[in-house]
Amino acid sequence: PPSSPENIPIAKPRRPSPQGPGNQVLAPIVGTVTKILIEPGNNVKENQPLIILDAMKMDTYINAPRSGVVRSIDCKIGESVNVGQKLISLD
Repeated sequence: PPSSPENIPIAKPRRPSPQGPGNQVLAPIVGTVTKILIEPGNNVKENQPLIILDAMKMDTYINAPRSGVVRSIDCKIGESVNVGQKLISLD
């Protein structure tokens, strides 16, 4: 029988992973960078907070997806970022 609209599964939107292609850490939400907790050259551990974004008056911590060394910080305090925007590169 032909499928009716109620029988068609609806795909839920997926939040992008904070880890992007290669060694990039991406913004999972739209927000404003309020704090940068690391500097280039710092060693970071998996799940260590790296950046704090303000989204609708709530702090969202962006944590390291894996252990590594901070290669570059690609955002600055006060900057508005979009979903999927590169924030940090790790080595």
